Amino acid sequence: WKLQAFFSKISKLASFQNLTTIVSNTMSRLQCVVVGAGGYFSQFHLDSWSRCEDVSLVAVCDTDLDKAKARATQYGVAKVFSTLEQVLVDCPTINLVDIATPPSTHLQLVAIAAQHGCSIICQKPLAPTVEEAARIVTVAKEHNVRLIVHENFRWQ
Repeated sequence: WKLQAFFSKISKLASFQNLTTIVSNTMSRLQCVVVGAGGYFSQFHLDSWSRCEDVSLVAVCDTDLDKAKARATQYGVAKVFSTLEQVLVDCPTINLVDIATPPSTHLQLVAIAAQHGCSIICQKPLAPTVEEAARIVTVAKEHNVRLIVHENFRWQ
């Protein structure tokens, strides 16, 4: 219950359809990478992004390159990577990182995305502990990037 209350305070909830307004009022098209290609959530995220007119899916990233290639092929995404660092070096136009990986990986991935100045959507739960969630929020604030916790079913 305490963790849920904490996430409610730090989360900025948004649907995929109005994300462009939340990320930036001046941006004409978001350049997105989805990190994590292994489970149901990545398929949901990729499917949703592929339906948004204001979003270009630039890359799929997963530590299992075969899974990344399979998802990229499924959604017509040209680039696949096994590390987020490599994505952001090779694709400097990316301005949105969608993290659909297990919570234990979120802090490291948020830190990498924030260092590159990218806005971040992170799958729930944000972190395994309140302390780690607080560190994630701090990292985003220190780099002045937007952080949204993906709570897609909260209001249904």
